[in-house]
Amino acid sequence: MKSFRTYWPTNFDLSPSHQQTPTTSSSNFTLDIAPEFQTLLTPHRRQFPDTPVDDTPSKRMRITAANLAATSSGSFLVSKSPYNSQTPFPRLLDRTIVNLPRPDWSLTRISADPDQYNGKEAMGHAIGKLTMNLKNAKDHHDVFCENQEIFAAQTVIQDMTLAKMSRVVYEQEEEKKLRKSTFALPDPGYGRIWTDEAIAQAMRDHRDNEARKKAEKDLGAKKRETKRSQKAEIERRWKEIKETHRNELEAHKECCKKLREDGMRVKDLPPKPKHISRKDLTSQVLEEIEGEAVVSEGDDETDEESNSGDSDDSDSM
Repeated sequence: MKSFRTYWPTNFDLSPSHQQTPTTSSSNFTLDIAPEFQTLLTPHRRQFPDTPVDDTPSKRMRITAANLAATSSGSFLVSKSPYNSQTPFPRLLDRTIVNLPRPDWSLTRISADPDQYNGKEAMGHAIGKLTMNLKNAKDHHDVFCENQEIFAAQTVIQDMTLAKMSRVVYEQEEEKKLRKSTFALPDPGYGRIWTDEAIAQAMRDHRDNEARKKAEKDLGAKKRETKRSQKAEIERRWKEIKETHRNELEAHKECCKKLREDGMRVKDLPPKPKHISRKDLTSQVLEEIEGEAVVSEGDDETDEESNSGDSDDSDSM
């Protein structure tokens, strides 16, 4: 799988004339080399005794790509044709349930000592059970290997399909970037010969227009952020005002209750507490924020003037 992510077949690999498994090269002659020089001519390479000489990852990839190119369904995966919405995505195959007898794993605890058996007949009976269960285990192993091989093949096909889809997305993104980086010269509606100065001026106007649009976009985002922060501040203060007003009403109710118990008339009771309206609160918060903004701008101008004054003094000295 790692090789499939870094390998892409070439036109040579996809050629039908190269879809043969490489054979081991042989030589019809030998060279007589003295024993003392054989160690000097033998390359010091790491040997893999379990791997054939011609079985290398690159050759495996070439053979796999060539075999896929020879099929009607797999040739699309190794071709340069782009992936589109009409191309079917490879689905996993429906697996057939195989009813195989489960091996009796308790037989693994049978003793291998001949003295534990009462005669050859008992030993032969135990050997027969072991043979039958070993055959069942081999059947399970064969089915598992076949399923793993099928799963690996489907994984390779799906991985190659996703690679083609990724390539299409990458090309679309690159095309979109290219469209953003280029622009068409303005067409006033009549024939015109564009000079170098006119093209340069059109490019400057285009850059200025893009900069203006970006500035407007940034300003709009800043305004939205400011409005969002103002709304959050208003909501916070409004909740505090409502909570304070609720506590004041509770205190006023208790106070009126005590005064009534003392004999005070209803019309002489203190009035209910009031709070600022939401509209007035909004105006108040906006005025405070605008005032803070003006103060911050004035501080910035003062800092700039002081810095310029310090620089002038240093120049005069």
